[in-house]
Amino acid sequence: MISQFFILSSKGDPLIYKDFRGDSGGRDVAELFYRKLTGLPGDESPVVMLGVMAGACNPIYSGS
Repeated sequence: MISQFFILSSKGDPLIYKDFRGDSGGRDVAELFYRKLTGLPGDESPVVMLGVMAGACNPIYSGS
């Protein structure tokens, strides 16, 4: 089940944000995702694995 869905601008501002369950850290997750994505080297795939909740590891995909 999806906990959050967000679409960020090129500057990292949330354009669309929806928190479905309220248990995953709020908008801080979107900010963390943006920082990890912009910190990637140019040749690395923009896929981030985050373990927000204990024992959870959720793939997050971003198209360039």
